[in-house]
Amino acid sequence: MRAGKIESVQALRAFAALSVAILHVLHDAIPLDPSGHVQRWHNALPWMSGVDLFFVISGFVMVYASADLFGCRSSPATFMARRLIRIVPVYWAATTLFLVVALAAPARVSETGFGLAEVVMSYLFLPASRPDGTIQPIYSLGWTLNYEMFFYVVFAACIVLPRRRAVVAIVLLLGTAMALHPLVPPHATALVFWTDSILLEFLLGVAVAVIATRQISLATPLRVGLIVTALTLLVAAHLGEIPSGPLMTGVPMSVVVAAAVLGRPIRVPSTLLLLGDASYALYLVHPFAMRPVGFVWQRLHLIGPAAGILYAATALLLAIIGAICMHLGFERPVGAWLRSRLPNRRVSRTALPHAAA
Repeated sequence: MRAGKIESVQALRAFAALSVAILHVLHDAIPLDPSGHVQRWHNALPWMSGVDLFFVISGFVMVYASADLFGCRSSPATFMARRLIRIVPVYWAATTLFLVVALAAPARVSETGFGLAEVVMSYLFLPASRPDGTIQPIYSLGWTLNYEMFFYVVFAACIVLPRRRAVVAIVLLLGTAMALHPLVPPHATALVFWTDSILLEFLLGVAVAVIATRQISLATPLRVGLIVTALTLLVAAHLGEIPSGPLMTGVPMSVVVAAAVLGRPIRVPSTLLLLGDASYALYLVHPFAMRPVGFVWQRLHLIGPAAGILYAATALLLAIIGAICMHLGFERPVGAWLRSRLPNRRVSRTALPHAAA
């Protein structure tokens, strides 16, 4: 197993990114299929829960990857530097590319009508409200990263404490924020955003990490059973049109993450590991693969179930190829270059169960 990474978690990252990408390619394929076959696939599974899985993984990884930082005065700066190196380059690149396309060919993008203030706030990960009331950056997929950055700031503020106290402080801070949400006035955009109940999914990931540090190891049949049960309940809730939320989606996703890390290592194919490494790029760049494919389909006047399915498959394949190229050609070398300029620190990780060792 590669040092510093849990392969089963990398596989979950790949599934999370694929889930979101599939949701979007199927959505764009619906108009190509008047028969409704593609729409049935679009509605069949809770594809959007990939985002919830990402949040739970984020909470888990923060505790795991920061085991050497708890209780140190310099930790907030070190932690934020690591996180910024991980998040900023690809997101800024995607946002800049979107901005260029929006200015050069506004008809090719769905998000328009933003001004300089919205652009600046998008680059700074600050929540901004659109004319329709949604709180999203100019590149709409960045809304999840606005939450991530808020998580990072809260975590950085608490990491100077010993791990146990830091976890308690994080729970209290985010728990208090969620409790205050009903009291926040609607015009206070940032506070409305930063107190949303979706914060619970981050805390669920933190809880999984705390359990993992206690060396709890589950038998393989139990782990498989937990994953199957969690996903079955998730799909059943979706098909039953039960409103989604942190409890309905975050809890099953946290069970999946727990089953992935609590026990013997799970063997993951190298191709899936590569896609897990490129999952962040896949999440951000897949719309750029979808738009050209859609343009070609329009020019060729391709309509029908086969056209819709072929569009979805082609767009998804190009998105995966583009994401891997982005990861290998940009994300990895830029991240390595930036990390090489950080002060060297001796890493001493807290022991995790066999799957995370």
